[in-house]
Amino acid sequence: MRLCITAFACLCSATSVFAQSPEIPAIKVAKPPSIDGIIDPAEWAGVTPIEGGYDEQTGAKAPEKTEYWFAYDDKFVYFAARAFDSQPQTIRSQEYRTNVSMQGDDFVGIFLDPFGQVNGPSNQFEINPRGATNLRVAGGRAAKREWLGEILAKGRITPEGYEVEARIPWTLMRLPASGKRDMRIGAYRVMPRLGRAYLITDISGGNGERIPTWKSVELPNIQTDRSIKLLPYTYLGWDKDQGGLFNSGLDLKTTTNSGIDIIGSINPDFRNIENQVLSLDFSYFERLAGESRPFFLEGQNFFQTSRDAPLFSSQRIRNFDVGFKAFGKITDKTTFAFLDTMDFNRQNDFVGIVRHGFDNRTTLNVAVADRNARDAVGGGPKRVHNLGTFFSFGTGRGPVDFFAQYEPTKDSIDGNGSRTNTGFKYGAKGLSGTVEYTEVSPQFLPRLGFAPERGFRGVSANLGLGKQFSKGPLLDAYFFVDAEFLNQWRGSAAYRRQGTVYGQIGLRNNTSLETSAFYREFLGFKDRLYSVELNFPRNDPYRNWSIEYDFGNLAGRNYTSIEPQIAYRPYRNLQLSLSHQQVKHFTTLSQTILSGAYELNAYDSVVGRALQNGRDTNAYVAYRRTGNTGNEYFLIIGDPNARTFRASIVLKAVFPLSWKM
Repeated sequence: MRLCITAFACLCSATSVFAQSPEIPAIKVAKPPSIDGIIDPAEWAGVTPIEGGYDEQTGAKAPEKTEYWFAYDDKFVYFAARAFDSQPQTIRSQEYRTNVSMQGDDFVGIFLDPFGQVNGPSNQFEINPRGATNLRVAGGRAAKREWLGEILAKGRITPEGYEVEARIPWTLMRLPASGKRDMRIGAYRVMPRLGRAYLITDISGGNGERIPTWKSVELPNIQTDRSIKLLPYTYLGWDKDQGGLFNSGLDLKTTTNSGIDIIGSINPDFRNIENQVLSLDFSYFERLAGESRPFFLEGQNFFQTSRDAPLFSSQRIRNFDVGFKAFGKITDKTTFAFLDTMDFNRQNDFVGIVRHGFDNRTTLNVAVADRNARDAVGGGPKRVHNLGTFFSFGTGRGPVDFFAQYEPTKDSIDGNGSRTNTGFKYGAKGLSGTVEYTEVSPQFLPRLGFAPERGFRGVSANLGLGKQFSKGPLLDAYFFVDAEFLNQWRGSAAYRRQGTVYGQIGLRNNTSLETSAFYREFLGFKDRLYSVELNFPRNDPYRNWSIEYDFGNLAGRNYTSIEPQIAYRPYRNLQLSLSHQQVKHFTTLSQTILSGAYELNAYDSVVGRALQNGRDTNAYVAYRRTGNTGNEYFLIIGDPNARTFRASIVLKAVFPLSWKM
């Protein structure tokens, strides 16, 4: 069937059009452009390029010109960008693989929300000048191509800059019902040379409504892939302490007709996943490392509650025998997510959350987290039941946002507690600030979340200011101050007083200097900490060095910490990094991390890490074949996450299958 091309008036300039109305007409193409990284006007006939570029924070006009093309048909969204650069020799394009981080590279991206919301989660697809891609599907996904899918993208560097083309399947995204739709669409460009990101329209200062609308898209009736995608695994090996090793398990995923994702895992094994390592920095309270396990990364954004005291932190679930989760949209404005994991010998954990957007700036969240565990606090067969709930409301107008949150908990040991906080946020033209009132009862305890501090109430505030410079040695600067005035839960006795002054400047030669001063009165101590960090070249994770020096007095003792780091790529496919931290406080502690990765090709790599922490030393090396849509293999010598070296060798294999329903 021949597809019609939608006609529209030619745009004289994107700036003048967007000044009147941030709309991009939807062009449905009869013949798709060839995705080869060469923007041929004949192939994009009828699609007028849109020019735009505004600093994401300040709204300042971009120093370099960028043009974008948008089109679609019944199967794909088509996107192209031509990025002009007066210094093309500085364009960074290290990555060449699919579904990988673009940090440190020049790249352009497209964001798209088929439901047409401003405050809803959007799908983001990023492409660098070599055609490497990074996919961030609304709600969060793990880097499994068997589950995530992929886009076709190509790019090339030209004497004037670079250009890219991409073809994005509609099936990668959660979609509303078929028919004519007004969607939210936009594009952006990241320039590591300047350390800035530039959006197609100016949305700084709370102007989210200026995200362009893709008008009257004829959304096709996409047939949901209802097959069950299976990822069974098995591993065998040998361990010095355990002898022979053998185990197997299964991960699965399917999508309902209404676009709900369902994920399952039976007897999961995380031995091939390298956990993050916490630094040796002093803290009065518990800290959590970041999450890296694919089961929990799938749909993780749907499970977010408060950032400073989340009701659910997946790191609290160390392992389980069986786990299931489901997430997606109930209506165009309402999302939901639930998770249930069972450790048959010890505990059951359940999390559920519903989020509703009344309009583009007004949202309501309701969540619950329930843990029923044995020996959760040690010392015998005692069972512990913990129930936490969470309610939040947020709305905004212009540069001002208001938020309010209430989080009660009920624990079979600690009793009933609650956390309440409310405040305002402001952001416009490089200036940002927050004022917040918080009160946390002594019995507040979300065992599935992360709230290490309780028993206080008071006010906190912060103010930040960023500025760019078009001339001179300074490229940009950012300054930040914050203060907290917290009292005990009952009475007027001081709980904590603290303040921070932070400054960062970026030089035009790509050097970054950061410095801060921190003061805190807490538990009878008067803590003081001063910090300075030098980084060169900034925004290049492949080849850089940095050194940070902290000194002061914490918990009544002198404190010093020195932390040099270096990342080096001797040639394209080999990445090395080395970091060392030495802390002198109550005693002298040191930690050294050496890691390396050699990419044999886009799917095969050899990786390793050696970690020294005090007197403990661990190391491992592994061969990985992953990222393709076929079988995956992991050959691991040592244990990536053991405290000390374990003499072991394990071969793990994953076999993707699909079961049609």
